Amino acid sequence: MTLSKPTTNTIADAMPSIQLLVRDWSENKTQIEITKINKFLSDLAHHLQDSKGTIDTAYLESAEAKKILERTIEIGIHENEPQKSGLLFLFLTNFLDLRFSGDKNKQQILTILKKITSIQAAILRDTAEWLTLAYGRDVVQQSTDYKPENNEQSFVGYIMESIVALFTRLTIETVAAHLDALVEMGGFDIANNGNEIQHFGQTGRGFKPTKLGLQLLGYLRVFKTV
Repeated sequence: MTLSKPTTNTIADAMPSIQLLVRDWSENKTQIEITKINKFLSDLAHHLQDSKGTIDTAYLESAEAKKILERTIEIGIHENEPQKSGLLFLFLTNFLDLRFSGDKNKQQILTILKKITSIQAAILRDTAEWLTLAYGRDVVQQSTDYKPENNEQSFVGYIMESIVALFTRLTIETVAAHLDALVEMGGFDIANNGNEIQHFGQTGRGFKPTKLGLQLLGYLRVFKTV
């Protein structure tokens, strides 16, 4: 018997369709995993209720949407940190939205989201906000494509490691480890191949969010990218 998918217009109405999409996939899981899946879906339903977005029904029925749902839920049922689970709920709330459904980088963004910690997500967010205030949204959005005309301003758009330590109130060693991890996962770009630069009257390493990093923040509703 083939179950027909409910017609949905808003993100808040998408839950029955999501449950249908993952039903066959979850049948091969253990009872413990099924319990975790049901808990994850129940928590997700609460987040969907708060969304005012409009769902792309065609995308919801696509094979890609099903794969992303399954992959995100798989990450979620093994996540023990409530703050990180909240990031996954935000991602799922927005990835079906008409504003994001055409985005081709969802799998790459989800790969970053799987690796990133809640502290690193906060560093990414706060850095983007600081750089927006310092340089303007246009420069930040251009990210690694930004090429200033004046070579003396070649590091415009970057933030110094020491400044990140200042506004996060973390030690420079702790910040360095988080920034290096963000670079490795593709969320940050590092200036001058990691060598020290002089910028804002300071000497040290410079960083800025990549386009993928900014897109992740867009899914998490903390940086407008679309």
